[in-house]
Amino acid sequence: NLQRELGLTNLNLGYVSSCSGASLEAMRYLNDALDADLDRHLRIATLGNVADILIELADYEKASAFVSKGLALVDSSTPQPLLAHLYSNRASIEAAFGDVELAKASAAEASRLVSLFGASTMVVNPSLDLALAYLRRGEFQEALARAREGKSISSELDGQPYLKKILRIEAEALDGLGRFEEASATWRQYADLV
Repeated sequence: NLQRELGLTNLNLGYVSSCSGASLEAMRYLNDALDADLDRHLRIATLGNVADILIELADYEKASAFVSKGLALVDSSTPQPLLAHLYSNRASIEAAFGDVELAKASAAEASRLVSLFGASTMVVNPSLDLALAYLRRGEFQEALARAREGKSISSELDGQPYLKKILRIEAEALDGLGRFEEASATWRQYADLV
């Protein structure tokens, strides 16, 4: 059906645009995809991708609405990577709202699902968002632990795309812990990447 093919094309264009950093263009394509006749799984994938962009743009209220819509479509036939993606998004949103306990539960569920299909890099962002939530609460040791957890997972990725964010979180946590020498070295590493 032509409507479904158009939706699939928009989904793919939205994903590619998002990966290349063209968030607004990606949103347009993904919203067009949502208007198409997509099957349940493609609709869930699209809702998760829209939530990714909204999280990147710090529009957590809207991102939360898209994640909720995606979770409402989940059934027993939903592929685990799609469900893990939604839980990963939810963890990022909850961490941004400062709800560390809910974020930890969502991140744990995303991690559990990811461990079943082996794409551990999907849980880097929730780990880092949790680290930021801990920083805001002044829980520097926990923030440092989460940042280092994200660093360990991220090291599996080519080019370590999260390294700058990780180093900034580590440096702030080390400052907060009074470990100024380590913090200074980490800030220098961060500066080399900026």
